[in-house]
Amino acid sequence: MLLTLMAPSTYSRQDALRYYLYFLSISLGVPKMLVVWYGIKNEDSFARIAYPFLAIYCSWALFALIRRKPSLQRVERITLLLLGLVWVSRSLVLFFDASGDYPVQTVETIYLSFILFAVLAYLMFDNATALKLSIGIFLVSLSLSLSAVNLAHYHNNVFEALQFQAYLAVIIGAIHVLSYVKTELSESRARAEMLELIAFQDSLTGLYNRRRIYSSLQNNLEVAARYNRPLSLILLDIDHFKQINDKFGHDVGDQVLTSFASLVSPLLRKADKFGRWGGEEFLIVCHETYLHDAVQLAERLCQEVSEYPFAKVGKVTASFGVVSYEPGLTSEDLLKQADDLLYEAKHAGRNQVKSRAQVEKISAI
Repeated sequence: MLLTLMAPSTYSRQDALRYYLYFLSISLGVPKMLVVWYGIKNEDSFARIAYPFLAIYCSWALFALIRRKPSLQRVERITLLLLGLVWVSRSLVLFFDASGDYPVQTVETIYLSFILFAVLAYLMFDNATALKLSIGIFLVSLSLSLSAVNLAHYHNNVFEALQFQAYLAVIIGAIHVLSYVKTELSESRARAEMLELIAFQDSLTGLYNRRRIYSSLQNNLEVAARYNRPLSLILLDIDHFKQINDKFGHDVGDQVLTSFASLVSPLLRKADKFGRWGGEEFLIVCHETYLHDAVQLAERLCQEVSEYPFAKVGKVTASFGVVSYEPGLTSEDLLKQADDLLYEAKHAGRNQVKSRAQVEKISAI
């Protein structure tokens, strides 16, 4: 049951917030509306007729939100239209019913519904459209008020009516300013995120680019040096990648790179950093990882790559060089060692893993 009431996963964060806001407002508002309707006196014939229909509509809207049919945006627009019609009708009755002497509280209720109208307009439309709608409904309200004053149908509440009109103008301006500031902040954040993607993300694979992965290496190296923590690097290179480009074309080569990145990424931990070092070469910064664990990871990746059927190409292999941090080593030292080991793996026949421990063991023999 609770899962049914949850906002759909396809909703954006803003849509989900609106969904829960509407759900809560309708769930609490309908019972209150019915209680108020039950206590309304016969003098307010408009409220006695309108409230039951509003309660029925709100119940339908709640059901529509839960069923996801029609869409959230369509429900919002229908609600906005209905609210506008009710507001104008209520204003006509209030301002031009010569027989009714309505209290200030009734007038306040009408203007509060206008505020709700303006808020919904800014939730559903862009700032320019919402401002036009709000100004339009305000002009209607102002015209009705002035007409009622001229016809002397508004009795003792003329001053209050004009006060409310001034309040409405201020509220429209405040809502517009707040919405404008929010929009500007959202756009600024989006621009900043886009610039960060351009600066630090590889445009082809979506991985860290060379600058970002090198920065990650530097940060992890500082932590390893300061707190004497383990750190390992895996430098890997797709075998015979030039032949793939020559035989199948660069478009297929790009597909191999993106497929390779998609294949390797899920096999890494969240703490590990994976980036494109250049061309068909990639670098993995293994956070808090000892050499033997990094070697096991590299061997698993080597096997997974060799067994994966790459589209249009078939079998593709990769070679790996694995190193671990030792006190006194810089990032350049680690990269140089990893590159030398990668060369050893290439020279030994490719499709394999070479680590410093393996090279030292062979040298000792």
